[in-house]
Amino acid sequence: MRGLVCLCALSIVSAMADPIEGYWEGALTNKGQDCPIQVEFAKVDGKLTGSFSMPVYRWVDCPFDELELTGGKLRAVYDSTPPLVFEGSPQGRGKNVSIAGEWSVGTYRAPFSLRRAAKPDLPYAIEEVTFTNGEVTLAGAVYSPKAPGKHGAVVVLHGSGDNPRWHFVQPADWFARQGMVCLIFDKRGNGKSTGKWLDVGFNELADDGVAGLRMLQARDDVDPKRIGFWGISQAGWIMEAAAQRCADAAFFVSISGGTAIVEREGYWDYERVLRNNGYSDQDVADTIDMMRRYNAVIRTGEGYQEFLEWMQPMREKPYWMLLEWAPRPPTAINQQWYKRVMDFNPEPILRELNIPMLFLFGEADDSNPTAEGVEMLNRVKNETNKDITVRVYPGADHGIRVAAAPDAAFPFRVRPQAFWDDTAQWLNEKGINP
Repeated sequence: MRGLVCLCALSIVSAMADPIEGYWEGALTNKGQDCPIQVEFAKVDGKLTGSFSMPVYRWVDCPFDELELTGGKLRAVYDSTPPLVFEGSPQGRGKNVSIAGEWSVGTYRAPFSLRRAAKPDLPYAIEEVTFTNGEVTLAGAVYSPKAPGKHGAVVVLHGSGDNPRWHFVQPADWFARQGMVCLIFDKRGNGKSTGKWLDVGFNELADDGVAGLRMLQARDDVDPKRIGFWGISQAGWIMEAAAQRCADAAFFVSISGGTAIVEREGYWDYERVLRNNGYSDQDVADTIDMMRRYNAVIRTGEGYQEFLEWMQPMREKPYWMLLEWAPRPPTAINQQWYKRVMDFNPEPILRELNIPMLFLFGEADDSNPTAEGVEMLNRVKNETNKDITVRVYPGADHGIRVAAAPDAAFPFRVRPQAFWDDTAQWLNEKGINP
């Protein structure tokens, strides 16, 4: 969902006396096809804010990072790449007001239109919540189906870096529409949550997830025996730690992660770049040797200056700039964080757990060694008879998104329907969401 920048430059002419705030519906159009879009503008503390949704792609409430209405023009930016640009003008007044113009993405250019509409009711409620893990307060939202009864539930865990809750509105919307309660929350130090994720390791982040699970257990609309975890990338390691530390975890769904030792996963990025650019096995071996030496410095805190002297010849290699890497002192905050997690090994944990586990991978993942992960999972399953299910999606990237066909009407990467169908079927078969 975040693989998109939305730059909106909509000319608001003087003929439009009505304020821009409110809910709009419309469509992007190209090659005789429509892509529905929903846009909502609001004033919060006197500041104009906005978000957009594209249901076909399951993009839900994507917030504009910048939004200005000055000089009769509206500018809205959804901060990622590639840019999606709208340029248009409003027409009419009151209920008849509309905005029409042209959208573009790269070489794509075609019409769009928006019209004011009544915001539809959702099949679920959204409740702001807080919960604690020790001295840390986590803030988030619970998406709960309006249907009565006790439901299965899921806590969405975070990937690497900063992760405010809105990054996970898409899975929250999907789970709630499937009839499950879903908790999304701001990662430590993000949004309204306190603490700093850089000050802790996987175990503390896992305990944040466990605290969320405990909070869901106390809800009247949740079956306390059907609560688990869902997450992408680094969240795979965190949910394994969480399930190990919490006997009440009933399942987890790990996407593009959680199978390699953390240090090995780090090497994969450099190995992939070199091999994709035609460099030799020796070049790969030399680079991994360099990274191992550097990681030894991080692990021990010693030998940094000696390492810098040793690595000088590596800077002369023709592929050096491709690595996009530079060493930092082992005392740097990111290196101190990496020291806490670099030796995390998921395999012993997977051999210990006795819950259903679903692993979903993209065949074309450039951040995670998918083939190695699948081999390890199959080995553990065959040797221990653990309840492990693995799916690999052809052509899918780290986020399990596939590129649009060259002649597609719309160029957006999207998660294949099989990704959602496989998850729904698995949750049903395991009795989590029967």
